Amino acid sequence: MIIPGSFQAAYAAERAVIAEVREIAGSNLRTLCADHQWLFADRLKDEESVLARLQLGDCESIGDLPDFYGATVIVPTKNQLNDATDSVIALFDNAEVKKERNFDPRAFPYDDVHVRAQLGRSAIRPGDNPVQARHFEIQVRTGLQYSWWWATHDSIYKGGVQEWRAHRLASQVRASLELLDDVLANLGPTSRLQANRPSDREEDYRALSELLTHWSESQRPIDVRRFCETVLVYADKSEISVGDLVATVEEESNADVVGIPGITPAQGVFIAVYRVVGDPLVAALIAAGRRVICSPEMCEACPGLLTLEPNACVLLTGK
Repeated sequence: MIIPGSFQAAYAAERAVIAEVREIAGSNLRTLCADHQWLFADRLKDEESVLARLQLGDCESIGDLPDFYGATVIVPTKNQLNDATDSVIALFDNAEVKKERNFDPRAFPYDDVHVRAQLGRSAIRPGDNPVQARHFEIQVRTGLQYSWWWATHDSIYKGGVQEWRAHRLASQVRASLELLDDVLANLGPTSRLQANRPSDREEDYRALSELLTHWSESQRPIDVRRFCETVLVYADKSEISVGDLVATVEEESNADVVGIPGITPAQGVFIAVYRVVGDPLVAALIAAGRRVICSPEMCEACPGLLTLEPNACVLLTGK
């Protein structure tokens, strides 16, 4: 996907901070896992993943992203989950388990243990510095949970088409993790054994995924689901249907939003909708606790964005 030049600079600056967080936190976690014969994996979000997350508008700045650095501790069975979680929390200042989202005993969504932490005093450099303050996440999983996540991450979590039958099968697999790895490795084909129950949201995702065909393949996002979620917020806050949103983008007067250098597809859609709805769209986003990336490239294409208040914009600098 196309990455705006202004964002590349901001990403590089923040990545330097997070890389130091990774060096310190990762070293401590690797030692912990080696001592207990647990497995360990970690990653830094790439440019597109960070940009897609910020486009969602629920972070005040790039420095507030809670999982720019993420790690996973993998234990053999559920018997080790509590001990592993307690051990991880003991390593870092202000570490705590994120509240579980699933309280329905009949449902089996993705909701592994997530620990959010800061380096705090465990940072090498003394005094107040961004390395100490940055948040990061550690997920604690069993081996089978990790296998399930790996097998479903791209097709279910990041896919643009949200099919009921695919989600249904993934929940069945998660509820009975004893199923063979072959089922997880062939989740898409096996899901077609399910009777389909398409929803309106499924059609919305399909329409928005097809909207991306107006952009060249190199400009399209890898994370189609995040694009759809971001654009659905614009439709909701503008009080227009997905069909009307697609029609707005496809109008001849908005032909310029496709392929503008430095403008992502989600940003192009925002500009097209903003040209019709105007500031009430921004006001609705602010009321919902969301913001917009007002990059120089966007403001050049849509000068009206230059008048937005600072609290409406996602900052591309860490605090």
